[in-house]
Amino acid sequence: MKKVYDTKTINPENVRLIFNRTNTLFYGGVDARIEINGKIITKLSRGSSFYYDLPAGRTNISVYGF
Repeated sequence: MKKVYDTKTINPENVRLIFNRTNTLFYGGVDARIEINGKIITKLSRGSSFYYDLPAGRTNISVYGF
């Protein structure tokens, strides 16, 4: 995952959001949904990670599961 943190892989006008979900059993069977600016971007299961590049600026982020 080292490449995710490499600033050379990010457009200078963008930001990179990085989501890491631990592998604990607490709510383990429920996917966490990541919503950015009103759009579901991904679902994270236990132990998974995800990154998302978007233009810099005001952003609404929601994380929830059901």
